[in-house]
Parts: sequence; structure tokens; C-alpha cells
Amino acid sequence: MASVTPENERTLSATIKLESQVFDLDTIKRAAYRLPSNISIDIRVPNEPTIECHLVATSPLGEDEWLATIARFRRELLDQDLRRTISKETEVLRNVILGLAFSKTGLQDDV
Repeated sequence: MASVTPENERTLSATIKLESQVFDLDTIKRAAYRLPSNISIDIRVPNEPTIECHLVATSPLGEDEWLATIARFRRELLDQDLRRTISKETEVLRNVILGLAFSKTGLQDDV
């Protein structure tokens, strides 16, 4: 749920409510980090399983730009969640590849 404050208040803000079964806090923080520098975010967990993300524009933005920023945050949430899923699914394979790569370096004495 996103709401835009009236233009005469000069500060655009939105509260996005997410379910913790869908997005974990780490994913939300990673997505928040990717927001433009003129957006601040406050992440709250008022009651499980709801997580609230309160976004505030820290410099003047037009309403279209603001709505695009909210949409960008939502896309970034999905992107970061997919990255987390892929990372978990490929962890064993990555460790095998790294193990093989470092086993051929000669950094270890042969036993």
C-alpha cells in the first residue's frame, strides 16, 4: 500500500506493507540500500508477520518520479529476493568450484 501526501505538504512519503513470509529483513535492507540517495527509509516490524517500509523523499520530487521510485523499490525487492534464492540453491556448487580452484594453487604443501 503506497500513499502520496498532497503536494502542498512538500514531503512525499509512502508506507509499503510486506509480509515476512514473502520477504525477509535482509532482502528488504538490500533493496533499500539500492534506493536513490534522495530517499530515506524506515523499516519497522509493528506486528508479525507484517513489515512496514516507510519511504520519504529527502529532496523535492515530482509525483511521477516519486511513483517511479516506489515501483523501482518493489522491483528491487523481487530482484534481491531472487538473488537470495539463487545464492542458496547454488551454494554447494559454488563451494565445490572454489575448493577445486584453490586446490590447484600450490599454496598448500602436498601431504
